[in-house]
Amino acid sequence: MFQLTDSLLRGVMHHRPQFPLELCHPDPPVFGPRKLALTFPTPESDTTSVASTPSEASTVCSPVLRQRMSLSFITNPSSNESGLEDEQAPPQADVMCSKKNCYRTANSLFGAFCEFHKPSRLCKVPQCRKCAKTGGFCISHGGGRRCRNEGCIKSAKEGGYCIAHGGGKRCREEGCSKSALAGGLCSAHGGGKRCSAPYCAKTALKGGLCIAHGGGRRCEVTGCAKSAVGGHLSIRPLFVTWEIEKQGATHLRGCIGTLAPTRLRNLRDFTFKSALRDHRFDPIGPQEIQHLHCSVSLLIDYEDADGYDDWEIGTHGIIIEFKDSRGSSYNATYLPQVAREQGWDHIETVTSLMRKAGYRRSVSEDMLSSVKVTRYRSSIHKLTYQQYLSVKQEILVRA
Repeated sequence: MFQLTDSLLRGVMHHRPQFPLELCHPDPPVFGPRKLALTFPTPESDTTSVASTPSEASTVCSPVLRQRMSLSFITNPSSNESGLEDEQAPPQADVMCSKKNCYRTANSLFGAFCEFHKPSRLCKVPQCRKCAKTGGFCISHGGGRRCRNEGCIKSAKEGGYCIAHGGGKRCREEGCSKSALAGGLCSAHGGGKRCSAPYCAKTALKGGLCIAHGGGRRCEVTGCAKSAVGGHLSIRPLFVTWEIEKQGATHLRGCIGTLAPTRLRNLRDFTFKSALRDHRFDPIGPQEIQHLHCSVSLLIDYEDADGYDDWEIGTHGIIIEFKDSRGSSYNATYLPQVAREQGWDHIETVTSLMRKAGYRRSVSEDMLSSVKVTRYRSSIHKLTYQQYLSVKQEILVRA
């Protein structure tokens, strides 16, 4: 949430749609001396704050999102815009020879090999230091045996074909043509590692268990037990909401998201759109920064409701879908907190949502009964401007 606010407000201050928010692996590779840039200029200055390590900055974010919201690594040793001295570059690790059981250092003249295991021939492609295969080229540039299947340029395995066309070791089970794993069988017939749960014969993933028993990577959203996908967080709908505090009360300044599954890395796009492109409001200006509240809602636990009132106010958000007498389709959603904050009951909430969807005719009891309602919960993460300042000061002290 901290860098999410950073990204938006930097765009507001400089009036340009560029945001440094990046979503990355929790353990990014080291490319050289690095500092963690927290680029959030205040209305009074345009200076940049810097934290010395990624571990320090990660502790100030939400436990759910802190490793998904990387705070832009600076890897250029000559860059010193922050005014702080660069740390000494860590020594680069030697690259070891690619030959099995060889622990000598690789020589760049011989590709990934040491001088004792240098290839007799190098790839013909200029600047390529890989070992040449059949045809005088490395495998990456078309060398070696090619699949016999007409039009296929993949590398040939056992039998003269690529894996996709039947090459390589096949499952020993009669009539099965799938690739063999450990034990000479495919995963469907018992090959590879098995789940360690009692009486389970499914393929084991990370942790020695199958997906059904909790193996593999899990989604990091609180309360979600589904498998994680790229980026470690499951694909799910989300909404970004901006509010402004005036005279002790908060007022909506923008809210845009998606009901379609989306990867969390798209968060920065919705951050920008909700703050500056919500057609219901003027774009957020620099003078409003100190009064802003930001929240991100990840939508989870979807369920079909039995009726328009089959959901709990303050607990569930709802999505409605309906058609009018002309056959025109409508749909809209309210997040879980909307009905509670407005003091609405079920009928008032659904009626308001129908107006939000664009329906302008009278709403009868029969019309309400025809509305299809899907209820859901949300995992909400919030940050106020005052909290941002507190986090920023903490990082500066540590630096």
